[in-house]
Amino acid sequence: MRTRSKLSILLSVLLCCTMLAGLLPTVAFAEDSTTVSSENGADTSSKNSADTSSKNGADTTSKNGADTTSENGADTTSENGADTSPEKGTAAPAAAPAAAPSAAPSAAPSVAWIGETGYPTLEEAVNAAASGDTIVLGEGKFTLYKKGADTKGKNLTFVGQGADKTAWGIGATLPDPAYFGTEYNGDYSFDGSGTITFRNMTLQSGSADYLGFIRADKTVVENCIINGKTFYWGYTSATFRNTTFFCPNGDYAVWTYSSPEMTFDGCTFNSSGKTINVYTDYGAGKCDITVNFNNCTVNSEVPIKNVLNINDSNMGNYKYRIHISGNNSINGSVYRDKVTCSRWFGFGGKPGNNTGRSVVTFDSTPVFENGEMLGHELHPEYTDGYKDNAYTVTATEWVKAEGGTHYTRSVKKVCDYCGYDAETKETGYSVTYTDGVDSAEIFEDQSTVVPENAGTPAFNGTPAREGYVFSGWAPVIADRVTQNATYVATWKIDANGNGKADEDEEKYTVTYTDGVDGEEVFADQAYGNLLSGTDTPAFRGTPTREGYRFGGWDPEVSKTVTKNVTYTAKWEKLYTVTYTDGAKGKAFKDQVYDNLLSGTATPAFDGKPTRRGYTFSDWAPKVSKTVTKDVTYVAQWKSNSGKDNVPKTGSGEIAMILGSVLMFSFCGAAAVFVYDRKRRQG
Repeated sequence: MRTRSKLSILLSVLLCCTMLAGLLPTVAFAEDSTTVSSENGADTSSKNSADTSSKNGADTTSKNGADTTSENGADTTSENGADTSPEKGTAAPAAAPAAAPSAAPSAAPSVAWIGETGYPTLEEAVNAAASGDTIVLGEGKFTLYKKGADTKGKNLTFVGQGADKTAWGIGATLPDPAYFGTEYNGDYSFDGSGTITFRNMTLQSGSADYLGFIRADKTVVENCIINGKTFYWGYTSATFRNTTFFCPNGDYAVWTYSSPEMTFDGCTFNSSGKTINVYTDYGAGKCDITVNFNNCTVNSEVPIKNVLNINDSNMGNYKYRIHISGNNSINGSVYRDKVTCSRWFGFGGKPGNNTGRSVVTFDSTPVFENGEMLGHELHPEYTDGYKDNAYTVTATEWVKAEGGTHYTRSVKKVCDYCGYDAETKETGYSVTYTDGVDSAEIFEDQSTVVPENAGTPAFNGTPAREGYVFSGWAPVIADRVTQNATYVATWKIDANGNGKADEDEEKYTVTYTDGVDGEEVFADQAYGNLLSGTDTPAFRGTPTREGYRFGGWDPEVSKTVTKNVTYTAKWEKLYTVTYTDGAKGKAFKDQVYDNLLSGTATPAFDGKPTRRGYTFSDWAPKVSKTVTKDVTYVAQWKSNSGKDNVPKTGSGEIAMILGSVLMFSFCGAAAVFVYDRKRRQG
């Protein structure tokens, strides 16, 4: 028992000693301590230690962890997963309407659609179609030639996927040479039908005669390509809009064979010398035949025939009525007829084709009737003699008429192409342009006499005046000359010299702002009513902000005004770097570096840190290569006595240590006293 008591006492004493010894390292030494844990040291666990799981650790599954399936996990199929079939099913075929269903795996794929219903063949779609239906075709080649489809009495529209994707064969792929020159090679697919319309496809014919759709009532072709030669189209009318024709080599694209009225609107013809043959056997002597030719382009390689080659010899008591209108153009070479003096229409150089049964109008103006031109001057752009100014003209001088209201002269013209001549008396009027400025002569007056109803001649040159822009003539220039006229130039001020009148030009505002929320570094500077092209007004003064350096404007200030713009000041934060000795200035005075830009090199300590009894080891924290924030670098010291990190202490700390030693001594004495008493009692 005594032995155990002694042992217990000794252990108690040792425990007290150990506790007191453990208190010593935790003391913060006011004078020589290297620990800066309160701001930058290792003792920041209360803020950044591993025990932050409640915010960023593994126990955040309720927001970002694996147990988030209710919001972002695999169980989202009802909105974005695989189970979307009720709303986003299998896509329709590209050739079909968007809502067309897919074919069953065991069924033939659809090639034609009426609404949302698909059909495996074109003839099935046609047979199922009601009059007025639109049949959408997929990509590929189609025909109803000898398919026996039911088209009688039906108005049908066929829509392809584009001329490069959908093709329609007119008649046999290779017409039978044994039947060239007969209707045998014709296509009876629409015999007895109503109006048949083709859109967005290529229609393919051949080079034999009498090809086409026989006994269709009306045909309409829109946005298509037609390859080959055709005779038969709508037996009531045939209309072609925005369609390109590729004529067979050395042959016509179209014969006006079966249609009492044929219209070509916005079409293009690519030919090797022949384009349209205005001729018929089928309709001869039965009715007038009308051909409308509007806004078309003809590309021809050789001058073989006119664009509209006419043969009216078999029209009996009826006539061809040809209406040419709009903006038509010819590229290349086309035959010029000597009778009509035109490349647009004529008789192919064959007098027997001109029997007086053709009437031709240009923009509703009759130019040819009863076998002869009504006058070259009626529509000059369609008569080559006038269009090319291919005339030998002789005219007398203008003579001012009695009373001075107009002028007169005699004019004789002889066409160099066809020999057509005409001598006329012309009435003319003076047209004068003047600058309208009394104080100076901006330009010399331009005056000329112009035939009555001729187009008003334009001013020769461009009116120009320094500091102004020309704004037109007063009065407004008349299209045609009907009287003597003087046109006065009008001007508007152009102060910035950009060619726009100041009064008509948009004005802009330039604003400079400090870009700082919560405080006003400087008041906004706004400059309004600025013209485009003028110099951008500069900021008045120098932008300054405490703790920052002005870094320019965002966006960069433009040299000239081009739009409304706000220039926002850019500020660069300035930082302070401080070097301190960690010994309350006893080793060296703090070195402070102000107004440092982020990213610049950290200024070095000026000199070498020294301290009596210590050797400088480093800075805490370690000095960064560049400035990124306000920072204080504290000198770290190593005792020259060999006791690292145990510098001299201050008076307060010494008192604490002496108190600890006294307590340790008291505890030891008490233990000895208790032990001795027990020993004596034993």
